[in-house]
Amino acid sequence: FRKYNAHATFFINGAITDDVKAKMATLAADGHSLGFHGSLAGQKVTDLLDSLGAEELIAREIAPEREAARTAGLSMDCFAYPSSARNAATDAVLLGVVSRLRSGQLFARNPATEPLKDQGSAFLSAEETKTAKVIVASCIISKSDLCCSEIGAALERAAANDETIALYSHAIEPTGAVAADTHNVTLPQLEKILEKAHLLNMSIIGFDELP
Repeated sequence: FRKYNAHATFFINGAITDDVKAKMATLAADGHSLGFHGSLAGQKVTDLLDSLGAEELIAREIAPEREAARTAGLSMDCFAYPSSARNAATDAVLLGVVSRLRSGQLFARNPATEPLKDQGSAFLSAEETKTAKVIVASCIISKSDLCCSEIGAALERAAANDETIALYSHAIEPTGAVAADTHNVTLPQLEKILEKAHLLNMSIIGFDELP
């Protein structure tokens, strides 16, 4: 990330322990954004809102982690939907306590027949970027041999049209081997993506830096 002057957003899943606080502080010091990914791992927010109600949802999914971050001098102002499950009601509740939400899409796509550059929903115009409160990110399909080339083509489209594209993975695999969770991007793949965006003079930013 430092090599390419790139910032990302790290969405924290689960309890924020002292060890997690230390890692978060390192990320924040490097200019990355921090956000919530739900304290109840694997549970869809749509289901939680129905079963708990708005007040209890915030009390369980946001408040403990926000307080833990605050005591460490850290700011968290965005939320990523577990399983990308959302609706208008969950958006309204969560946007009462955070500035932006992240959902996901295109994780079942075949890069050979449905290249990312042709998926209109993957891109936001410059004007849309200024006002979007829900950012719908596209999954990096790391298991595909076309992963880096198809994302490179999508970045070229975004750069040419002054568009924003948001990408996500569950984690970074430092070994370079594709893990059982194929939503995990490998370190070599990540570097190729960052290098391509850098060569295109694109701003590589986190949620806190969005206009």
